Amino acid sequence: MRRLVLPPLIALTALATAAPTAALAAAPAAAPAAAAPRPRTIVVAADGSGDHTNVQDAVNAVPSGNTRPVTILVRKGTYKQQVVIPADKPHITLAGDTRDPREVVLTYDVSAATPKPDGSGPYGTSGSASAT
Repeated sequence: MRRLVLPPLIALTALATAAPTAALAAAPAAAPAAAAPRPRTIVVAADGSGDHTNVQDAVNAVPSGNTRPVTILVRKGTYKQQVVIPADKPHITLAGDTRDPREVVLTYDVSAATPKPDGSGPYGTSGSASAT
């Protein structure tokens, strides 16, 4: 299982070191910068105690064109499903709820040679991935 985590953003603030000139002192103050969007957390728990019982439903709950960070927190358990995160749903982090990665497992349990249920052939290498 591969854990997908986005690196944190680090914001730097530039500070002026010189004294402001008379022209700058007379200029109107700039509007304060908008606050960064608050991250949203969606909880997945197989026992029904979270927002969703499977990971794909949590991914589907994120709107297309999402512009703010979303963490999908997956509680302890084994989730047997394929998880597809579309390209139009950026800023998603999947994170296990425990410190032990053996306690949160995402698996699809098919091989590349496994026939698809609709009879259209085998899943193939890219079709058998647990998360894409």
